[in-house]
Amino acid sequence: MRHFALNFVVFLAYLSCVGAATAQTHCQYGGELFSNGSTICECPNLKMEAGYGAEGGAQISSRRLACGEDGFWKNDNSFCVDISYMKNTWTPAQAQDDFIKYTNLYCPRVPVNHAEIEKAITQDTEKFFDKAPKTAAQIAVHAICSRYKIDALCASMIDALAAKSDDTGAR
Repeated sequence: MRHFALNFVVFLAYLSCVGAATAQTHCQYGGELFSNGSTICECPNLKMEAGYGAEGGAQISSRRLACGEDGFWKNDNSFCVDISYMKNTWTPAQAQDDFIKYTNLYCPRVPVNHAEIEKAITQDTEKFFDKAPKTAAQIAVHAICSRYKIDALCASMIDALAAKSDDTGAR
């Protein structure tokens, strides 16, 4: 009997752990966490058909998504937005205005991490100059020097880049 009681306690502990793990399932969207069963509206889609403007139709749709037990978003088979513009009853500007309105309403706004963006720009700039042909580097340096009005300081560097040499970007 004692062995049975010990196994029963272990089994209950296992169930509580499994239950706790299941209860902690969440989905991520736009930098936010949502619990199991939560619903969101996806960013809308604009589809124009058979012509442009009065000649054809258009549709704006945004599906409702539900957070599943597995932590992934599932199609709820319903729409947050489902607008059809029938032939001869709309203008492209109307569809565009509505699309912008629903995009602002339903698309996530991810918080900006300025340090991360600055790091990516720096890395991309270094990659560009590492692989750029001399003519591209010359144009970039000239533009930077002109922008900051330091042409006199940059003159020798621009002249060196302009000097006749291999234009493959190889070092």
